[in-house]
Amino acid sequence: MIEILTVGALIALVKLTYDISRDAGSWYIADRAAKRKAASALSVAVSSTEAYLKHLQDGGERKEFHENHLTALWDQAATDLLPVVGNDKAKVEPLEFKAQYWEDPKAWSAADIEATKIKLSQIREALKQYLQ
Repeated sequence: MIEILTVGALIALVKLTYDISRDAGSWYIADRAAKRKAASALSVAVSSTEAYLKHLQDGGERKEFHENHLTALWDQAATDLLPVVGNDKAKVEPLEFKAQYWEDPKAWSAADIEATKIKLSQIREALKQYLQ
């Protein structure tokens, strides 16, 4: 009788170990997929912002369509990053502020930009740790 319980317990332990490792593997894959999605959204938002800023620096006119598009890109980047940072809203705030900035860039002072840490260099630096 003891041998049957021991074998039964061993089978249960093997099954539990398999379930835990399978779940951990699924979590790891989901975590990597979430990071890839967030990194992709951030890459698009940053590169689109850089291209638009270059357009402006080269003497181009402001375009509401592009600024609306940047708002959407930064909103999406914030949404995609949220699960990566454990739903910590404080960690995605700079991205949300960047989206708000593009809704009306003229309303933002240099002090506002500095205080909310929405310079691209500041955003890149803060996000390095989350996407590794």
